[in-house]
Amino acid sequence: MNQILIVFGINLVMIFQFILFLSVIFSWFPSSMGHPFVQFIRKITTPVLRPIQRILPRTGMMDFAPLVAFLLCIFLEAFFRGLL
Repeated sequence: MNQILIVFGINLVMIFQFILFLSVIFSWFPSSMGHPFVQFIRKITTPVLRPIQRILPRTGMMDFAPLVAFLLCIFLEAFFRGLL
């Protein structure tokens, strides 16, 4: 049962990484922000990115919060894999 939960956690992290990647790609196209699919993706990623954006210093137009979120996902996935 524990292994099932760990694999489920790994899969959730991987799905979130994919959604985060989509969010980054869609952010390059401001005209797509009104699309319902893009708004759904932003609703999923914003609660994770906002606290990181508050911590990181302002860097002009570059937002490094997704990069930090990707690194956190990698560490979380490695943690889960270590539990197997």
